[in-house]
Amino acid sequence: MVNNIGLLQLLHLPLHIWIHEFGHATVAWWSGYRALPLPIGWTSVSSQRDPFVYFGILFLLILLFWSARKERIGWLQVLAIFLALLQFYMTWLMPNRTCEMLFVFSGVGGEFYLSTFLMASFYFPLPDRWRWDFWRFVVLGIASSSLWRSFWEWHSIRLGLAEVPWGTLLGGQGDARGDMNRLNYDFGWSTDQIIQTYTFLGNLCVFVVLSLYVLFLLRANDEIWLYLRAKLILWMDGLIGSSSSKPP
Repeated sequence: MVNNIGLLQLLHLPLHIWIHEFGHATVAWWSGYRALPLPIGWTSVSSQRDPFVYFGILFLLILLFWSARKERIGWLQVLAIFLALLQFYMTWLMPNRTCEMLFVFSGVGGEFYLSTFLMASFYFPLPDRWRWDFWRFVVLGIASSSLWRSFWEWHSIRLGLAEVPWGTLLGGQGDARGDMNRLNYDFGWSTDQIIQTYTFLGNLCVFVVLSLYVLFLLRANDEIWLYLRAKLILWMDGLIGSSSSKPP
């Protein structure tokens, strides 16, 4: 509905752009650079790594881990450790050119992985001081609309029904500083490679979301799980019975 009703689409567009810019910013932050994502299609990034960024984010991850450990939230402890290890690698070990390529890629990439992460977070408990009981519904609507918008756009591009978004929002299609332009010119990605990569990422994210829906549906409805289990047992018994009845 959001992506097909003009007024709702217009209201959602700045939020969708903001998710895109946060995609750029997450790579910059995790690589030790200061970044300011703006919902006008621009993310300012410092030219040099800043230790304050690295240790500031690491401090927040330690707080997150401590809160999750105190309240025995296992998945959040694992996530905090993973993000800390990822931050260490991206800041101190990852080559600068790889960092720059990921920064360019992560604009549209963030439309997929950030939206998926926010949708998944709806179902997982957070520590008491991090709770967002009401706002998670608002974020779910924004994130799901962004994920579907990007998924539909890149599948339309793959089918030849739409064009690759060359250029930038502010400079137009002819702006060589656009994400797709830089992936193509600066890093040697072909047009087909760009389309296939983002299409695969979109498929993967939608698969993750649908898998979570099925998982929590089964967890919330024991009757469904018991019904499916009984059906599986009957099906296996039928296979065993039919195989044993065959003449030697």
